[in-house]
Amino acid sequence: SHAALNRKIFPAGHDIWQRIFPPWDWGCRCLIVPLTKGAVERMQTGGMAAPANDGSLLPTQISKPEIYTARESDLIATAQKLPDGTPLNHAPTWASAPWSIPGNIRHDWPLIQKRYAHDPEALEAFEKWAKKQMMPGQKKSVWTWIAGRAKSVKKVKQVKPVSEVKAAPTLAAFPADVAKLKPVKKLGGSTGAMLMEDAEGNRWVMKKGASAEHLREEVLADDLYRQLGASVP
Repeated sequence: SHAALNRKIFPAGHDIWQRIFPPWDWGCRCLIVPLTKGAVERMQTGGMAAPANDGSLLPTQISKPEIYTARESDLIATAQKLPDGTPLNHAPTWASAPWSIPGNIRHDWPLIQKRYAHDPEALEAFEKWAKKQMMPGQKKSVWTWIAGRAKSVKKVKQVKPVSEVKAAPTLAAFPADVAKLKPVKKLGGSTGAMLMEDAEGNRWVMKKGASAEHLREEVLADDLYRQLGASVP
């Protein structure tokens, strides 16, 4: 993706630079060469050569300079790929993390989990620290800040059960194709829940939340209800 941008010329100040201005990936050593309007015009007419190779590339690897107008740059920025189809995406590294976006340094918890999947001990230690460490001048922990929640998470006192909970019955196999489920009735709620039925007569609840986080909270709530013995999806 970096080599594909070699000797590509875009208008100064265009939004596309927000996407590709170096360093834009881990270990990126690309450089930007500023050009005057007159220099670009001379390149277009063949009266001036493009910036010379600095020795990092072999002569056979040097591409011809390509000059893009503001309109062409708009299309490239929107499509996130060059006209030849080369995508303008970084390698899947830390550079693609949320904190690489200007003005945002909040780490993304799923990415942290993935990064330390091979070291669960370190991940657990960080999670314990983050839940105890309060943000300076704020009434929330580092943990809640990473999760992006407005309120801090309070510890819930564990309550010993006064009786055993009867195990839930075995559920039918999850539908292979939810598109084949037939609606039975609306169940209401903020997720637009619908009671659905499959060909065998098994009934299911289908929800469409306002966001991925919304649905994750729904799933977590259902898990908690089941632990308490309630019959929920």
